[in-house]
Amino acid sequence: MDVDDQPEQVAAGNGVFAAPPGRGVFGIPFGDAMRARHYGLNLSQIFPRSFPKPPPLPSTTPSVTRTLPGQTVPAGYAGNFQACGGPRASIGSRSMTLPPPAPESVAVVTGASSGIGEQFARHLVARGYRVVVTARREDRLQALCTELGGDAHAVAVGADLAIEQDRDRLAARVDELGHVDLLVNNAGLGIYRRFGAEGRDKELQMLRVDVEAVADLMLRYLPGMVDRGRGAIINLSSVSAFQPAPYNAGYAAAKAYVLWLSEAVHAEVADSGVTVTAVCPGPVPTEFQAVNDADYLVNRLPAFAKVSPERVVADALAAADRGRASVVPGGPQVRFTLGASRFVPTPLVVPVLGRMLKR
Repeated sequence: MDVDDQPEQVAAGNGVFAAPPGRGVFGIPFGDAMRARHYGLNLSQIFPRSFPKPPPLPSTTPSVTRTLPGQTVPAGYAGNFQACGGPRASIGSRSMTLPPPAPESVAVVTGASSGIGEQFARHLVARGYRVVVTARREDRLQALCTELGGDAHAVAVGADLAIEQDRDRLAARVDELGHVDLLVNNAGLGIYRRFGAEGRDKELQMLRVDVEAVADLMLRYLPGMVDRGRGAIINLSSVSAFQPAPYNAGYAAAKAYVLWLSEAVHAEVADSGVTVTAVCPGPVPTEFQAVNDADYLVNRLPAFAKVSPERVVADALAAADRGRASVVPGGPQVRFTLGASRFVPTPLVVPVLGRMLKR
């Protein structure tokens, strides 16, 4: 249904305001946005003039403080990485945090041979987790595991997550090592051309990795987390999930699935001691762009919109520590310019995205 077909109802004081159709954002004409009293609305509650200051960094340090080669933490992110703003989800009187490392448990990170996945592995080992890393490039995984201290800290499992048998083999190896308390679904493929231009096989391969593998691994490990009353799942989505994206159609749709699945399951397990967090980064300079022929897009965006893999991981762990359902990594500028697109009417955004994504 088109956004202009029905009036938009917005809470206003003790009543409900029903705006006439076709009147812009939240039913308010753009020219009248500053005259909100005309509609009895307080827009300052919807669009705050400034972002809240983040809470002070914790004064204590985590019990595990190993320094790992190649690991960098952005300025302002120290200790247990709980520097991300926003309220914690609570279960009874207990604040939700990531489950602490345990001898009989492991963390699983997919797509860990480079970029964001590699940084997740580094950060989690530094926190004391034994990490199972998986990707197609097993040689890189082995080198990473050696760097992180060998099998006592990181175990490599080469797998193509588009193939169900490879996912079965990964699960069998994980079962030998212990139960999963933390799952990071990071592996992903992208297509940045007109839908179908890369062929049917490549489109379906992307969906198997970006959608099927995410759901499969969640279905394998979420029930055990709920039964034990502890666990966390971090799913890599994207700001592309917020709106339909011409010339990136399949990828945006796949990431929308990941976002909505994560937020819905987050609500379902809220009282179980388990949290599910969707991470929605904008452009991150990694090998993903080169592998998926998307360097042109990163080069079109301003520098402030780009977020490092280290910052993505730090913000993701901070959000999961706080029991957040989703997070857009980066500072206020990134959250405002990219994250706000989630709340803009689709007919306004799609033409802009089409021009930006078209080669």
